[in-house]
Amino acid sequence: MNGTAVYKWVRVREDGRRTSAIIAGGPACVEYGTDGEWAEAPEWLDRGGYGLTAFETLKDADRFLDVALRFETFIAWASGDGGREFELWEVEAEGTREPTDPPGLPKALTAGRFRPDRGSRWPRGTVMAKRLRLTRKVRTWRAEADGSISEGP
Repeated sequence: MNGTAVYKWVRVREDGRRTSAIIAGGPACVEYGTDGEWAEAPEWLDRGGYGLTAFETLKDADRFLDVALRFETFIAWASGDGGREFELWEVEAEGTREPTDPPGLPKALTAGRFRPDRGSRWPRGTVMAKRLRLTRKVRTWRAEADGSISEGP
């Protein structure tokens, strides 16, 4: 690996495409391939100082999911039409840096609006990168329609 190794949660859509776990549609959506392709943030977000996000450590990535699972709204959202399966990947990152202010609510990003939110914080261990490439799947997680959760290998 030439870049920095970090961890990324991706959503597996019903059609098999892998996207950002949180932003699964709209102009801010990023797709991730499994054949060594590099993914980059959409140009309009890159110009605003927003790159791709990942976690510095496996512990940070797991903590993110543990915290998210405490909120019923996350479970309802994760069970939506964007795909219910999530994968945690070790990824190669290029151009890593400290994240800028969060870009606002996921719903706004999905609609193509970007406004830094200085009042909120990224989850612990978040890093930003110019480019990410999936290298090794670590585990899967699925939000079932009844609100339960199942974990894969």
